[in-house]
Amino acid sequence: MDLADTTVLVLGPGLGDQVQAIKAGIMEIADLFVINKMDRADSYFAMKDIEDTLAMDDARPFKREVVGTTIKDPATYQSLIALLTKHGDFMRESGKIGEKRFKMGLRWMLEDELRTRVIDPLMKRIPVNSERKNYYDLMETLGQIFSENLNKVLEKEIV
Repeated sequence: MDLADTTVLVLGPGLGDQVQAIKAGIMEIADLFVINKMDRADSYFAMKDIEDTLAMDDARPFKREVVGTTIKDPATYQSLIALLTKHGDFMRESGKIGEKRFKMGLRWMLEDELRTRVIDPLMKRIPVNSERKNYYDLMETLGQIFSENLNKVLEKEIV
């Protein structure tokens, strides 16, 4: 979830969406919530469900909020823009945006390095064999070698 500075979860009205989102743990990902189609009668129930859920378990430094939007009232999008701006300001002022971007850049660099120096050269050396036994033996051998060397890397102290 480090690919964006702000993550927004957009839900439509109707209890089914909210219950499924909560079960799937997707609510943990979002920084902000939007209930779309606020012109529908059941949209306020959806908003209340999300607000109630956030009130029970939301110990984050930024208080997550829910806004409603509808194409029938373009002014509702001003509330969304204001909330996005508020979250962006919080991320900048708290220094979290720099931390998040640093970790994202470091992750990309490490993934690129692993792909370039380990995965791609290894893939070129692996023989394509139709016999499953050889495939599983090869995977087991590579897994052991990788685990042993990875443990050595992870044991190194990083300053």
